[in-house]
Amino acid sequence: MLDNGTSTATVNAASVTTTVPSLANGSVPLPVFTDGNLLYTGSITRNGSQQTGLGGRITVNAALLSDPSKLTVYSTSPATNAG
Repeated sequence: MLDNGTSTATVNAASVTTTVPSLANGSVPLPVFTDGNLLYTGSITRNGSQQTGLGGRITVNAALLSDPSKLTVYSTSPATNAG
C-alpha cells in the first residue's frame, strides 16, 4: 500500500489464499493437519500469527482419522476410480 501524501492509501494489488476444508472435493490440497479443532490457515489476526505455538496444538484431522479412505478418494462427484 502506498500513501499518496493526503493521508489516504492506495491498494495496488491484493491476493487471497484459502484453506480447503473438505477431504474429497476434487481439490489437490488435503487438510491433513489441524490447529486443535480448527483448520490451519496460517492467518495473522489481531491476536498474532496462527503459526505461533502451533507445535503444541497441531493434530491430525479428526475426519481423516475416522475415514482414512479420504487419502485415496480425490472426489465424490464424480467418484474417484478405484486404483
